[in-house]
Amino acid sequence: MVRVYKKESYRNNLLRKEVFATCENERCQMQEAEVAGRLITVIDTPGWWRESSRCTKELDKEIVRGLSLSQLGVHAVLLVVPLDMSFREVQMFTLEAYMNLFNASIWKHAMVLFTYGDRLADKSVEEHIEREHSALRWLVDKCENKYHVMNNKKKNDMSQVTELIEKIEEMVAINSGQLFCPDMYDVHMKLDEKFNMMQLKCVLKQPVVEECIRRELKLMMRFRETLLELQADVSGSVAHTKSKSLIGDMRKIRNIGFGERKKDQKEKETTYAKISQEIEKLNKDILKSTKFLQSSKDLLIPDLPGASPAESITDSTTNFYKVLGWLSKLKLNTNVNDQLTLSFSETTGYGSVLTADFDFNE
Repeated sequence: MVRVYKKESYRNNLLRKEVFATCENERCQMQEAEVAGRLITVIDTPGWWRESSRCTKELDKEIVRGLSLSQLGVHAVLLVVPLDMSFREVQMFTLEAYMNLFNASIWKHAMVLFTYGDRLADKSVEEHIEREHSALRWLVDKCENKYHVMNNKKKNDMSQVTELIEKIEEMVAINSGQLFCPDMYDVHMKLDEKFNMMQLKCVLKQPVVEECIRRELKLMMRFRETLLELQADVSGSVAHTKSKSLIGDMRKIRNIGFGERKKDQKEKETTYAKISQEIEKLNKDILKSTKFLQSSKDLLIPDLPGASPAESITDSTTNFYKVLGWLSKLKLNTNVNDQLTLSFSETTGYGSVLTADFDFNE
């Protein structure tokens, strides 16, 4: 039996029958069928690489659960990359984060499955790999140059599936028939560690992001004031031109024809309208930034209970969330070069200044 653990679509074509829903699934599914004289089992997981922002702990748990559906393990891990989309750094980092949840031997069982092969036209997949972003070359290299292409417009072409199965069997032979069966307890430990690191980065990044938005907000408000002053000048100029035309300024009529005065007035009105549009856009951006700063406090870890921060970070029983709570109290200062710096001593109780009698040899 050839077991296939895959990431995305084309599952129905592998089994030569409509057993999986065509819409994007949120839960792992497992189906099997006899194809080309072999019993094939396909485990389908939720998609992830198209939208890295969808990566949540719940989604990650569901994706890794796919491997636990096969108690014996899997022979092949198919990493599906549609040829109608570019595989770049974002997809590379997201994929690497997932693969790192398992031990390094997963790459010996991994193969890239390119779909939408019709997008290649007269170009070979090798040419595509070389011309694409280096991230795709990285993926192919990690899979030890194992890949296969399937053409979406040739769904009835059985040779595509047969060739894929033969490549999988060749890989199985190289792996001495050994299945990939990770320690799921270890996987979930790494998953917790992954999201702990994400929370840590979020807490440390939050004050920096807030400060940058505050600075940007000040610049936008200053620019808005400049535009309002310019708009007032243009508005006064338009009103002055209209009043002149009403009372009939004979001296101006002698120098400027009626058509030119009308054109000049229209240009000023157009300028006024453009400034108004920019002010309206700025108002929306200012409102958006203001709302973010107001809601950003909800993203931080709650206050530390009980002990002071200085005591809690030296206590061996302090849990991870208490440390995050302490870090969330750090505030930003600026140095003489107007660069952002973290302040430990002023807001947390943790002394960062060495005393005169401090002995480095202690």
